[in-house]
Amino acid sequence: PPPPAAAPVRAAPAVPQGPATNRAPIRAMVRHVDAWQDSLERGMVWSVRRFDRFFGDEEIDDDNEATRVRIALGLRIDADEGVSFEQRLRVRLALPQLENRLQIIADSMRDTGDPVPEDAVEDAVDEVKRDAGLRYILKADERRRLSADAGLRMGGSPQVFGKLRGRVTVPYDPWEMRMVETVQWYSIDGFGETSEMRWSRILRSRGWLFQSSTRVGWREDESGVTPAQSFSWQNAVRGEWGHRYTIKAEWPETPST
Repeated sequence: PPPPAAAPVRAAPAVPQGPATNRAPIRAMVRHVDAWQDSLERGMVWSVRRFDRFFGDEEIDDDNEATRVRIALGLRIDADEGVSFEQRLRVRLALPQLENRLQIIADSMRDTGDPVPEDAVEDAVDEVKRDAGLRYILKADERRRLSADAGLRMGGSPQVFGKLRGRVTVPYDPWEMRMVETVQWYSIDGFGETSEMRWSRILRSRGWLFQSSTRVGWREDESGVTPAQSFSWQNAVRGEWGHRYTIKAEWPETPST
């Protein structure tokens, strides 16, 4: 008998296309917006750091990942405290063999409010506080950083110290918010803690940077906390010199005893 005829092949019914099949243009647009936002945030963070480096902000030393040496000498004139002598040496020696995560740190500082006598320079050398130790960077990127220090403080009674510092940077165009938390311990002075929130904004019309910093500090050997507030306007004119105007207030320990 002849073979049975093959059954006719019927095309599958068309499946209606829903919104999910048209998401490719939307995803491309989202990626474009995210890339544009990331570019703005990186540009804002870079601009703020450029001002910090130009004016020698101490936070650059704390966030640095490369070898850096800074020396500062000068006089400070205060209406109440008179003339004081200041000197500071800060060294950050990065070890590239460990991807710059481990640093040798050394700080030498003197800041006294006593009037400067003729032999102030010689006396200052004996009263300088010197810190030496190691810093390990646990995490570091554009938005977050966490580092730990351990070492020895010399000058007066020697003390062993440890410090843990965390920083979070959150851009809110046209602002940048930076929050820094530092916890430290000295074998004689005890524990201390500092919380800081800093807002920065580039005033693009004239190339100025405005910053507002709110800080609260606490020490185990003191009663209460010490709040401080500052506002600053900075302008780097030609990359070689600039202007910075700062208004700062620091309150006594609150509550005081």
